[in-house]
Amino acid sequence: MIGVEGVSTAVDPPPPPPMPESVTIKQMLDTLLEPEIDVAMVAPRTRSSEWRGLISPLVKDNGLLAAALVADAAFAHRSAAAMLMEPASETVDPRIDEMVLDAAREVLNVISGALNSRNTPHVKIDGCYQIPGTLPPSVEALLSYPLVQREYQISIGDYGSGRLTVLNW
Repeated sequence: MIGVEGVSTAVDPPPPPPMPESVTIKQMLDTLLEPEIDVAMVAPRTRSSEWRGLISPLVKDNGLLAAALVADAAFAHRSAAAMLMEPASETVDPRIDEMVLDAAREVLNVISGALNSRNTPHVKIDGCYQIPGTLPPSVEALLSYPLVQREYQISIGDYGSGRLTVLNW
């Protein structure tokens, strides 16, 4: 057959979502929160059953898991308090109740935009789960075995600081 030997039927998988830079996360949080935001990349922690906070899986338009955002309890609570314009003194209790969960989910939704680019499939948040807790199997697998993990220390004015971890396949 003429010309058939040059045709490949293999399809390369799409590239993973980009790992956001500190400045991009800061810019996104500056649009949402009033206090001064400072974001610094820090050495990633080893996953542990001691992790407490929230995890938001990010899925592609086809529903496949692509990445996840993990907010430790301190970041979830402090970013939620800042978004809700509560007094900074209210952030001493790191419990994650429904109000904190809803506000922190919105903060993570805004940050998820940093994982979209023209060259990769679009990703969006698909839920928000407390950790430790019961997670969908694919989210548990990503949490246990990420290909790439990047971690940020995020300071939110007088509210204090917490950590955000981005996990990618």
